[in-house]
Amino acid sequence: MSYRVLARKWRPLTFEDLVGQEHVTQTLVNSLLKERLHHAYLFTGTRGVGKTTVARILAKSLNCLLKITPKPCGKCEACLAIDEGRFVDLIEVDAASRTKVEQTRELLENVLYAPTNGRYKVYLIDEVHMLSTSSFNALLKTLEEPPDHVKFLLATTESSKIPVTVLSRCLQFNLKAISINDIQKQLIKISNEEGFDIGSSSLLPLAVAARGSMRDALSLLDQAISFSGGAVTDAVLNNMLGVIDKNNLLRMIKALAQGDGVELIKEVNLLDELSPDYFKTLDEFMVILQKIAVLQLIDSDQDDAVNELNDLAHVLSKEDVQLYYQIALNGLRDLSSCIDVRSGFEMTLLRMLAFRPAESNIDKNSELSLKKKLKSSTDKAIDSSEVSNKDESILSGLNASGMAKLLVDNSNIVSVSNEKIELIISDKNSHLSKPEVIKSLELSLKEKFKNSFRVIVSIGNTSQTNTDKKNEEDDKVNSAAKAAILSDPNIKAIEDEFDAIIESDSIKPN
Repeated sequence: MSYRVLARKWRPLTFEDLVGQEHVTQTLVNSLLKERLHHAYLFTGTRGVGKTTVARILAKSLNCLLKITPKPCGKCEACLAIDEGRFVDLIEVDAASRTKVEQTRELLENVLYAPTNGRYKVYLIDEVHMLSTSSFNALLKTLEEPPDHVKFLLATTESSKIPVTVLSRCLQFNLKAISINDIQKQLIKISNEEGFDIGSSSLLPLAVAARGSMRDALSLLDQAISFSGGAVTDAVLNNMLGVIDKNNLLRMIKALAQGDGVELIKEVNLLDELSPDYFKTLDEFMVILQKIAVLQLIDSDQDDAVNELNDLAHVLSKEDVQLYYQIALNGLRDLSSCIDVRSGFEMTLLRMLAFRPAESNIDKNSELSLKKKLKSSTDKAIDSSEVSNKDESILSGLNASGMAKLLVDNSNIVSVSNEKIELIISDKNSHLSKPEVIKSLELSLKEKFKNSFRVIVSIGNTSQTNTDKKNEEDDKVNSAAKAAILSDPNIKAIEDEFDAIIESDSIKPN
């Protein structure tokens, strides 16, 4: 007996066997139980998620010799014939090879004839979006009002290319990409049944590489068994899939964070020795950046790998992560245009290095200045006016906004220590001491100095704050503007000529 590939051997034969499409199967099961059957169904979704399989199971449910049922017996002549692809009343059409309107009309000529063996004559049109406009027009009337004995089952990967007039005549079911967890469980089940020598952890890379397609996952499993000669290990899978060491990518990101071009090129050279797929490598690079961006909002301490990402999340600024991701996205798009993909990958990384903001993620001068300040003021209270003169730069240049910025502008620094900064505000600004405002300021301090501070706000008498200084400067500018206008000889001449009066409050500086 000839060998059957796993994707065909393990193709689901019942709705219960389908993986990850419960939202579709539940609807179809209920329809079959109540015999509320539509005349046209459209199944959409990416490749290998079960569109044609669902259609075949539905055809079997409609034509099982026992009765219309969501659980066909699988033993009667109709069920066996459908499973073996020889049921005369199931007409499967590949629309990609039958695009012409003449072929569609020829197909529809037999619609009026009753089924030969089954209860229904079922037309299963795969990749229906490939039909020509004329073919769709020829199909419309029959699709809207087919004979009672006819059911249309359409499948496509690109529903956007199907005319709205066709969509409106069908019940549409969108099959989801299957989750990595569901694919891994199914691969474990099949491996155990087939007696493959492969660990469950080794199947995870296959589930990830399948990208939501069960058929692709089974094809990769077939390939892995052939590639390894039977015993599939992590090393074998990594070699087959071209999976690279994530530590290499993490070291690249660290080099970018430190602005170390020499180390960055060194890591690229080490990577090149493995002859990787640079498209997949850049894609994985973007995945790591995405995880870092998430960790910058939500800290996690689950395992060593996440801890390492956490470290990068604290070292890199949010702006840098977004910049690197966008450059990587553009680089991935341009990589196919490069004569040498290795050079294109390297140029993408160098572009990240070249376009780092002038005030980078690690402001060494600010950090050194802060350490000196903390060393001289550790756990020691300082006079309010004295601190305001010496250490007001600690709060300057913060990326604070909203209420946190108002807190900075309307407070004086009382003391600075290794772990805390104490501020004082006046009673009229007591609303700025809310916990959420303080938390926002603490995050801004952490972003600037890469160090966690606890901010303590007390109510009391304040000396001149930033807001006071700004108001004083504005008053000086306004006074100077008024004096210049009122003393201007041309203005005086206009006053005398027209007996005019200058409204001093209307004078505003540019």
